[in-house]
Amino acid sequence: MPVPGAGPAPTTPIGFLKEHPKSKARVRKVQASIAEGSPVAELGPLLLSHDKDLVRAAAQIAAEVGDSEPVLLDLCRVLGHRDAQARAIALQAIDNSKTSLVVVEAEALPLIEDKNKEVAVAAIEHLAGLDEKERGAAAAALPGTDIAGHITELMDVARPRELKEALNGDDTLRARVAVAEVIRRADKGEALLYEARSKKDAAVSGAALAALRAMFLTGDLKPRARIDSLWLKKARLRS
Repeated sequence: MPVPGAGPAPTTPIGFLKEHPKSKARVRKVQASIAEGSPVAELGPLLLSHDKDLVRAAAQIAAEVGDSEPVLLDLCRVLGHRDAQARAIALQAIDNSKTSLVVVEAEALPLIEDKNKEVAVAAIEHLAGLDEKERGAAAAALPGTDIAGHITELMDVARPRELKEALNGDDTLRARVAVAEVIRRADKGEALLYEARSKKDAAVSGAALAALRAMFLTGDLKPRARIDSLWLKKARLRS
């Protein structure tokens, strides 16, 4: 029986999700709806909601659909959300977009300095995934900033010794940009990834560990005489 004064009952997956944004089943229904042809743009109003759980759910869906480009600018706004988990998921969703916009990078890259480890790691991984042209445009969008200077100094051109010095230095931001470059170089930077995973900065070590775990799961990790079995075990469990 309808509740007096209540609005109309939801009839769409998006409507049902609005009622219970924490429901994984309803998130999956929206994902299925998009896979069947519903427009990704329908997530836009959800990303701008005042309900952090709804923002998280919409960002998660955007991160898992084929292309998040239709809501790219809305995701950019989420990067400034008060909720750290929403910021981190939005970064992952932006990585899923086939379009790179300078306005997005101007909001995304400063999150490398975020106090939340999950957000900072996501930002490091985002930087590592940019191509040379995108990195140049991103640095140009942040003129005069330390992060732009570190990108220009360390990415593409730095020698392994210089990256090692950056990882071992006291400048946290420089170390985070350095580990992004090490991740970008993949197997060529494997030795430095092992070193970076033991650093005191949680974002540097977390990003390095995530990269090593991904390489292990894809079979790209080179054999070593001595490997920390703990993170390998975790990699198997999380696969």
